[in-house]
Amino acid sequence: MVFLLYMETHHTHRPMSKLFAWALGIAIVIVANLFFNYAIALVYSEPMYETYCPVQQVQAAAYPDQKVTDYYAACQKDFNTAQSIYNRNVFVILVILGIATVAVAAFIKNEILSAGFSWAGVLALVIAAVRYWSNANNVFKVIILALALGLLVWIAVKKFSIDKKA
Repeated sequence: MVFLLYMETHHTHRPMSKLFAWALGIAIVIVANLFFNYAIALVYSEPMYETYCPVQQVQAAAYPDQKVTDYYAACQKDFNTAQSIYNRNVFVILVILGIATVAVAAFIKNEILSAGFSWAGVLALVIAAVRYWSNANNVFKVIILALALGLLVWIAVKKFSIDKKA
């Protein structure tokens, strides 16, 4: 690393190879999304199955000859509800982060950073959709998609509209 910095500052400047630019952009996409997901996990804990269906209670329920399957059905339902709410909230957070990342990328002058963060935002939107889409009801889907599309169109108009005075 030090050698590369030395070479960059002490030798003739040469254009960056396209392969390196691509690799750097892809690395930004991957690391930004890892950052998003681990930051969410750090501040917002995912429901744990053991919290809803503790092994000790199953053993206690089985000991007095209670129906263990009824217990599992009830605790599984509670866990599924908590997991669905968690996935919905993470979906909303990732959609916001994805759109914000695309918005910021639109105003970055450095091409590699702009492309990397643009695609990081797109991937965040894909991850959000994959994570929750099957659980979301149609009204929620339409509202989120309308907001996301509206913001993306606004960004495109603000950033790429041709000035009519010119």
